[in-house]
Amino acid sequence: MYYNSIEEFLTVHEADLIALMERVQAQVGGHYAAMTVDELHASAVSDMQYAISVWRTPQVIRSEARAIAEQTDQAGVDLDDLTRLVDGLQAALLDFVAGCLAEQSDLAGKLLRQIRHSSNNYRSGVTEVKLDKTLRRIGLT
Repeated sequence: MYYNSIEEFLTVHEADLIALMERVQAQVGGHYAAMTVDELHASAVSDMQYAISVWRTPQVIRSEARAIAEQTDQAGVDLDDLTRLVDGLQAALLDFVAGCLAEQSDLAGKLLRQIRHSSNNYRSGVTEVKLDKTLRRIGLT
């Protein structure tokens, strides 16, 4: 299929992307392993819809990633779960997008850059929160 834009690609493949998120969450384990099937699906829908909204915009706001990581940490979720999720999801997304857009290299390149950028931004936010927690624990802040 030929796609006119990233927006069109993401709209057409939203259900596929949600299913991909659900598979990666299940593989990550951690707090995802404790979820029921319905909870895991709801989490995948929510997380992927957020990710899609990020990819539709050219800029990612770094403070959002940190805020998400802080909220997740305050909810008692191990931040390593988030790191494993973003690593697994990025790898799966790169394969998925490259396969779907094999004949549209310009569009693939743009979307893959956005995915990498948002993944790196998210990882940085998680790392910042983890570092702050460590500094507080050892009394340096």
